[in-house]
Amino acid sequence: MSLQFIFGGSGKGKSYYLQHFISKEAKLFPERQYLFVVPEQFTMQTQKELIAISDEKGIMNIDVQSFLRLAFRVLAETGTASMPILDDMGKTMILKKVLANLEEELTYFGRNIHKKGYVLEIKSFVSELMQYGADETVVEEMIQKADRQPVLRQKLTDIKKIYKAFVEYLSQNYITSEEILTVLTKVTKESEILKDSVVCLDGFTGFTPTQYELLREILGVCEDMYITVTTDRTGHRDRVFSMSADTIRRLTQMAGERGVLVEEPVITGAGREKIPYRVAKNEELAFMEERLFTHGFKPWEKVPESIRITMCHRERDEVSYVARRIYWLMKEEGYEPEDIAVVTADEAAYEPLLVQEFEKLGIRYFLDSTK
Repeated sequence: MSLQFIFGGSGKGKSYYLQHFISKEAKLFPERQYLFVVPEQFTMQTQKELIAISDEKGIMNIDVQSFLRLAFRVLAETGTASMPILDDMGKTMILKKVLANLEEELTYFGRNIHKKGYVLEIKSFVSELMQYGADETVVEEMIQKADRQPVLRQKLTDIKKIYKAFVEYLSQNYITSEEILTVLTKVTKESEILKDSVVCLDGFTGFTPTQYELLREILGVCEDMYITVTTDRTGHRDRVFSMSADTIRRLTQMAGERGVLVEEPVITGAGREKIPYRVAKNEELAFMEERLFTHGFKPWEKVPESIRITMCHRERDEVSYVARRIYWLMKEEGYEPEDIAVVTADEAAYEPLLVQEFEKLGIRYFLDSTK
């Protein structure tokens, strides 16, 4: 059993290396099971890339999964998940019932639970508590630390009551998607799917506490584990890459506890061009990739052509500008919709505005959002 890290900066070929390495291994050892675990939104893309790499244009013993889909497979195999799994809509309905029962007891949220969007915000917070394995004790600690902030203390006290009632209701009837990994962790040793398999983790910036606990158990049963970690090639941005350092430290510690050998890491990009291939043809983006969040470097002295900043007063003005810019790029520069991406940190706020503007201008679009 062994653990090996694949290090490299953004766009330095970590995924490329791991996919090609695993494709060759899978061909040499057809009897061995390879589990390629990636974030949910990358499963289809990773499958497509692995198939393109394969000489036979197919993958037989490489299984691309997200954590959640892997859990479903293992739980079905072991016959563990007897209770129905609750989706987001179900959680919202149960939370509404719980809030209605507690309305008189909630000193802060009681007067607001009927406002639009309030239940969804509380559900998000409760879901995050469950995802990070936090219980009532953790919330109580937060309440104690908020001793000098009466409003925050009042909110957390209400959250504790809501969380307790929500968990008690679920315990006898349902299991949530946040709890699935916890259940999977308990049955890892019983799974033939995980036993002696080669597990690859790619595309993650970090892991939640429940995911770390699962990885600890998988390390004890799998044959080998490979994981890609984005690192800083400048050596001056420790704060920015602190999550990567924490991932390396925690997994190395787990490997030591399990008696798993930690192999010498693979560093991608060594011996190739200094600039990552993704931005190799764009000096400005390469400059920004190397110096973003770093102090002490000289500024870009040429007139920027590839990076533009436009400020608008309102979200609608931003969306209108972006839509008109895309329309111009398609009509005058010959771009296709597939060549353009719009990235936003607030999908809920911008999505309806973008849809409205795109449809007004006849721009084809695809929304990468889960319904």
